[in-house]
Amino acid sequence: MPIKTAMIQLEMKQCWTEKQFFDHMENYIRESKEKNARIAIFPEDIGFCLAWVKETKNVRNIRQNITVEQQSIKNTLEYFVDWIFTKIKLYDMGQWLSQIVIERIIKRTFSSLAKKYNMVIVSGSCYVRKFDGLYNVCYVYDNDGQLSGEYEKHKLVPIEISWGVKKGRTKKPIQTSVASIGVVICYDLDEPEFIEEISMQSDLIVAPSGGFRPFPDYPFDPVKERPQIQRAIENNIFILRPYCAGWLFPGLYFQGNSSVVNRRGEVILEAKNKNKGEVIIVDVY
Repeated sequence: MPIKTAMIQLEMKQCWTEKQFFDHMENYIRESKEKNARIAIFPEDIGFCLAWVKETKNVRNIRQNITVEQQSIKNTLEYFVDWIFTKIKLYDMGQWLSQIVIERIIKRTFSSLAKKYNMVIVSGSCYVRKFDGLYNVCYVYDNDGQLSGEYEKHKLVPIEISWGVKKGRTKKPIQTSVASIGVVICYDLDEPEFIEEISMQSDLIVAPSGGFRPFPDYPFDPVKERPQIQRAIENNIFILRPYCAGWLFPGLYFQGNSSVVNRRGEVILEAKNKNKGEVIIVDVY
């Protein structure tokens, strides 16, 4: 029987409070429920929406030194790069993005929404500091609001390594009341053997991805940037890959290239707009 699934292309929005974040996420979940989806999947880097919600001394100092509203887009882009590489040590950036308040807000939000709307939710991903280091983690909530499991990203990009992020250890699909979900994150799709292993016990593969781009309309190569096509063919499985979209703030842009690939490796659905959020509904079988 087909499993109606909502793939969320998230319009990036800076949320200054937990309520703002909850309301932003609920808009997508409500629409997904209205379209009878049983599973909702969010993209990677969802924690970026909460990057400024913290009030630690370090973050307050950073905030005081940023005046992006007074600059042109060109100057803002240059300022942002300078800010990342000179104002903040890269390791400190990892610590900033993994502060526990972000993790707690994400957990409370998606647990509550899963229960309220009786829906399984794949929460995208955020950076989480555990006892042995920093990881890029995705949480999955069942339709009763309980945490079904979590997944740690395996194939890291260079910037994540510079932040001190460690390679993940989880390899098994996450069991929910609706389906066995094989969760991977973005570049993990480039590892055929790993995808094969996790596909063996999964009803579908979800691959939350970020989509950071230097500027709008940055070239997208569907051959190189859609390894999910080959992974779907190799493993005879649906793969859903949601992206973030739009400007989070001047200088940080995400280009939504969300798509669904069926068992034959055919792109059967993709985002209508690369710069805005949307809910993409698909029947997975």
